[in-house]
Amino acid sequence: MGRDLAQWVSQLGRLPSGGELEEWLEEHRLVSEVYVGAEALDQALHRHLGPAFARPELVQRARHPGLEALIARSPGSVEHCLVYSDWLQERSDPLGELIALGVAAAGGAASEVGRFERHLKSHEAYFLGSVARYVPDAVSLGWRFGLVHAIAATAKLDPRAWEQLLQLRVCQFLHEITISFELA
Repeated sequence: MGRDLAQWVSQLGRLPSGGELEEWLEEHRLVSEVYVGAEALDQALHRHLGPAFARPELVQRARHPGLEALIARSPGSVEHCLVYSDWLQERSDPLGELIALGVAAAGGAASEVGRFERHLKSHEAYFLGSVARYVPDAVSLGWRFGLVHAIAATAKLDPRAWEQLLQLRVCQFLHEITISFELA
């Protein structure tokens, strides 16, 4: 069964969700019953397989200027974000799932927030690159629908770090920057 699972995940080209794995297990010929739910499977996937999918060089970066322009014009539109999320997920871009999880987490349910945070952590190198070392000590990111809406700097960053931060794909719809430290 392990070989079948590895082949399926390889064909997907991405880490499946807990729900997808639950469906796959229920249909597998060697599984008679599944005793855990989608949330537990999701946690196990991210804990055990997440690091293998955290390599940014293996991830496809899909772009759709038209959908991105719609989000830029209407940043509070859940519908535009979900359409973009679906389009990205069809192309195996982890940003699509981050957006979908971000929309779900916007309701505030702890389980949904946890799923968002696990996906963000497992793909941290892809989403944040070298900027991750500044989060949360020097920079706090405010997320809305899986995209960075606000940045709060609490320590001085060099211009190169700011350039890297502002060029992140997750920051392309940024609306607010707050700097709250003394420049001496």
